[in-house]
Amino acid sequence: MHTLAVNPPSTTIYCCDRGGVHLIIQNVNIGMHASEFCDLNLQLQRAWTRIESGTWPSPYLSLTYSSTVVCLSLSDLPPIVAAMQEAAEAITQMGELGIFETIADKHCRPKRPQIASFPDPHQQIDGIDPHNLN
Repeated sequence: MHTLAVNPPSTTIYCCDRGGVHLIIQNVNIGMHASEFCDLNLQLQRAWTRIESGTWPSPYLSLTYSSTVVCLSLSDLPPIVAAMQEAAEAITQMGELGIFETIADKHCRPKRPQIASFPDPHQQIDGIDPHNLN
């Protein structure tokens, strides 16, 4: 195991012996290919730019990988955004050194991770009042 980034208390990112990159947010561990992680980081950095400029459409962000969805408040994002950028830079350096080519990584398959806005749970969605679900 090789630690790529740590930003307590919410985020740890490491590369396992099989070459997978593990993104741990709070108590959720998401393992993926290095290329998938870098793609996810790029999407997150773009989303963060929108968040900082005030054009993100929601007070939440959902990070999806395969069937795992982590919903985060925008206020929780700064340490995650910083750790993911740090880890992506480390992955790029490791890739340039050929480290990932020497690791047999047959357990991970691309899953197309994604970032999206997440509706405010107190807001009406499609005319449904969440407080009147009888």
